[in-house]
Order: sequence, then structure tokens, then C-alpha cells
Amino acid sequence: MDKPIILCVDDEKSVLNALRDEIKFELGNDFSIEISENGEEALGILNDFLGFGMDVPVIISDQLMPGMKGDELLIEVFKINSAIRTILLTGQATAESVGNAVNKARLYRFISKPWDGKDLILTVREAAKSYFTDAELDARIKTLNDINISTQALSELITTLPLVEKVLALSLTHTDADGGVLILYNDDRQVRMGLRSDKIGNEISYQNIDINSGLFPYPVTLIEHILETGSTIVSDRISKEIPFMNDPYVAEARNQKKGIKSAYCTVIEKNKKVIGVFYLESHSKSGIFTGLKQEYLSVLLQQSGVSLDNAHLYENLEHRVQERTQELNEQKEIIEKKNADITDSIRYARRIQSAILPDSNLLYEYFPESFIMYHPKDIVSGDFYWMAEIDGELFVAVVDCTGHGVPGAFMSVMGNSLLNDAILQNKITETDEILNRLHHGIVTNLERSHKGDLLQDGMDMSLIKINRKTKRIQYSGANRPLIYMNGDEIVEYEPDKMSIGYSIIQTTPSTVKYFSKQEFTYQDGATIIQYSDGITDQFGGPNYRKFSNKSFIELLKCLRLEPAQEQCKSLTNVIRSWQGDRNQTDDMLVISIKLS
Repeated sequence: MDKPIILCVDDEKSVLNALRDEIKFELGNDFSIEISENGEEALGILNDFLGFGMDVPVIISDQLMPGMKGDELLIEVFKINSAIRTILLTGQATAESVGNAVNKARLYRFISKPWDGKDLILTVREAAKSYFTDAELDARIKTLNDINISTQALSELITTLPLVEKVLALSLTHTDADGGVLILYNDDRQVRMGLRSDKIGNEISYQNIDINSGLFPYPVTLIEHILETGSTIVSDRISKEIPFMNDPYVAEARNQKKGIKSAYCTVIEKNKKVIGVFYLESHSKSGIFTGLKQEYLSVLLQQSGVSLDNAHLYENLEHRVQERTQELNEQKEIIEKKNADITDSIRYARRIQSAILPDSNLLYEYFPESFIMYHPKDIVSGDFYWMAEIDGELFVAVVDCTGHGVPGAFMSVMGNSLLNDAILQNKITETDEILNRLHHGIVTNLERSHKGDLLQDGMDMSLIKINRKTKRIQYSGANRPLIYMNGDEIVEYEPDKMSIGYSIIQTTPSTVKYFSKQEFTYQDGATIIQYSDGITDQFGGPNYRKFSNKSFIELLKCLRLEPAQEQCKSLTNVIRSWQGDRNQTDDMLVISIKLS
């Protein structure tokens, strides 16, 4: 199998060769390293590799090159395949070119020349790993979706022949097999019925198997072996394996020079009792029965066993209560497995959601005595934070989306995208204008699906802009306040009493402004705190009540002299103690910044 490709692009041949040799020395066992001296040639090479079905997980490019610049190349790469991880490796990139690559090509990493070898190799290795992790996630989600649709289709059928046809059709469609056989047996292992199916193009044909005719359109030796052992065989060498190679069907296929390049054969069981044998083959492709396709077939055939046995009961008008109870247990196991698969997918989604959170080091570089306390209620969260530095000013947002878990996570992805669009792409720097733009963006995106009803979806937000040169802070809030602490002085800046996105009227003109801003000068050593309502709304204590905003502010006063990370630990310990053994009520997010 061909190795995945890492493509390096640089107009300086000596640099390019050094880069190739360094990566090849460390990663050459797992990747092929290709080089190009300009962007136009690199795009041609990329299209050739993708055309042959090869993986190109990482592209590393210089910025200043004749013709197409590095950021322009990476933008074109993103248009061709957005999954590819791109790295800008240059010593002469401008902030504009890097920003261009980040915003329009989802740049994975910027590395300055001369590069640190260990950092470069680690970055390439992690970029490739994330590429294949996402690819595996996409494949698993597709397989899970195929399983759900297929098992639902089987559960709707109650007679044997349509069920057998549906099982064969689904199997051929989802595995790229050319043909298949399903044989059902009675309790005494006598053939009850058999059906052969073949797929040519998009057409599937069926042929009833008459055992008494002596004609067997399938490898009898293999079927009998599977029936006897109850095993599963997946092979690309059936035509060469003893004893199957001498089977009349296999020998005939070999004589016709088409052979059997891939074969899959297993039993169909119900209550650990064999009720049938299932066989698939391909005359055109080897290795088609990959791990995910085997998982698909395994679950499909589990459901097939239940459905075919149910159909047999229905057709024979037999009422077997004990067997039906067992059916429910088996269906429960299938559902539990599906739920486990869905949970695994959500855990992958958590990684993806974590990837969109900004690097907290940006905050600590500006203000070292700061902390972020982030405790999602579920695997994924409706709370998120966002920060960026624009022209020497630091923007920090704490956002609380409608709900928590998966619904909140979807809203958080939209909120993150709208913040990027407003601040990074459209260069809007006034906090009230940013909130107004977010409000109209959410209403525009979501009202189409609500068919004229008022929106009940949105987000609360505290957004600040800090200018260290002027010692000024600009703040806008949508239902989320800002706390300013300077010694014993505590000021709570009140937000606008409205959430972002909730409809006030049926239509919301973009000219309407709902959010205001407040500005003030800060003193060095003062602290500002942004937070979602998850911590103040947490139920607990001896009287099972909310922690409350008042208790939160009093706690902050008590902790203000501790170092930042100790404050974070103490805050977590206090709220967990308050919560006790009760469930967490909502996502919790607190950002504390000691100003300087």
C-alpha cells in the first residue's frame, strides 16, 4: 500500500532539500516526502496524488516564492481538500499573510525560519495524526448512520423473502461486493430456502437456489465449513486456499480467469442457534472487507437474525413468549452498542470542539496572573471562550449558549464562527457593534428554519476589549455582567438585559441596534472577572438552593490575594463542595484577569 504523502514547497532548493531530508529521516518509515519549488507545480502534484486516491495529510509551504505566494497556495489547497493540514514555514511572513492563511485556509500552524527540528517534526506528526483521526471519525459516523438506516429498514419487514432480498441488497450496496448468497436452515440443519444475488452497475438481480437441482451458485465447501464451525472467514485468497481451491464453484471461477478476489462468509445466529449462512464475494477488487465494513455486516446480521426469526414466527403463527423476550434483550444489546458508538462519536466531537477554543497562552502572555476555569456539564459544552489580539488590543469573550451538551455545542460552533467573522475577518473592534452583528447573524441563520416563529435559541455573552497602553477597557454584555475588583473596591458593570439571537420581533432589520458599550480606565493590579451563569445557578448546600451571584462575589473577595492558579483550584473546590453528590446543573466558565 502506498504511504501517505507529505508535500514540501519552497523556492530555495537547499532549504527544500534540507527540509525533505530532515522529515524523511524522522518520518520516512510512515510517509513519502515529496517536494516542489513553486505553488503552481505543488497544486499539480497534489491533484495527481488525490486523483490516484492517495492521502496527502500535510503540506508545508514557504511564504515568499515567485508567482503564487504561500498563503495563496494554502488557500487553493483548502478549496481542493479542506481536510489537509497546512503549515506555513517561513522567515518573512507578514501578519496579513498569516491571518489570510488562518482565516481562508484554516492554517494548522505557523513556524518561523530557522525552524527547531524537534518542534517541526512534532508538529508534522501531530498534524498527520489529527488528519487521520478526523478521517476515521468521518468513516465511523458514516458507518453508524448506515447501520441505523439499514437496521431500521430490516425492522420494518415481517416476511422472509423480502427480508432476505433486503439483507443481500444492503450488503452489496455497502461493501462493493459483486455477489452474495443467503441460505436459511431449519432446526435439523435442512435448507429452508436459499437466494443468490448479483450486482451489475446499480442493478441487483436475484436467483432462487434449488438444492435438489444439484446446481450450487456458491462455494459449497466454504459454506459447509462455516456451517460446521460457526466461524467467520474473510479472505483475499479463497481461490488458492486448501480445501476451498478445489471446490467446483471456485475452480470454475478460476478457470474463467475472473477468480474470487475477496470473500466474506459467516453464520447468522439467533439465541446462539445457527439459522443461516451468509456469503459475499468480489471478482473485481481485493481487500474490500475492511474493518468498518465488517463492523457494518456484523451489526446488520445481528439484526437480520432477529428479524428473520421473527418473520419465521409470524409466517408459522407460533407464539413463543420466551423467544420474544430474548428478542427484546438482543435488540436492547444492539441499541446499547449503538449508544456506545454514538457516545464515542460525541467524544470525538469533544476533541473537535476543544480544537476551536483559542490558545490560552495568548491570555497568559498578556496577563500572567490570570486563570480560566472551564467545567462542561456534559461531554461537549454550550459554554466557550474566545480571545484574539488585534492591533495591540486584546479581545476576550465568555459565551453561554442555549442549553448544554450537543445542542449547546452546535450553538457554540456557530458563535465561534460569527466572532471570527466579525472581529478577525471584518475588523469590527467596537464591542457593541460586535454583539449587534452576532445577534443579526444568528437571527438570519436560524429564523429560516423556524417558519416565522420567534427564536428560542441564542447565547449570553460578556465581551471586553483591553488596551494596555491607554489602560482602558471597553465592555458590552448580553445578560452577562463584568466584575471589576481593585483592592476592597468592587464594581459590577451591568449588561444589556437581552440575549444574542432571541427574536424580539418576527423580523429583525440589520440596522436595529440592541446592545450598548461601557468604557472605563483600570488601575494596575486590579482584576476583572467574566463568567457564565453555570457557577451561580449551581444547586447545593444544606438547603439545596442556588449558589447565587452574591456568594460568588464574596468568594472572589476572599480569594483575591491568592496566586491565580490557586484561586482557580479554590474556586473549583468550593463549588464542588457546595454541589456535593448532586448533578452539575449547567456548564461552568470563569475567566479572571489581573490587569497590568
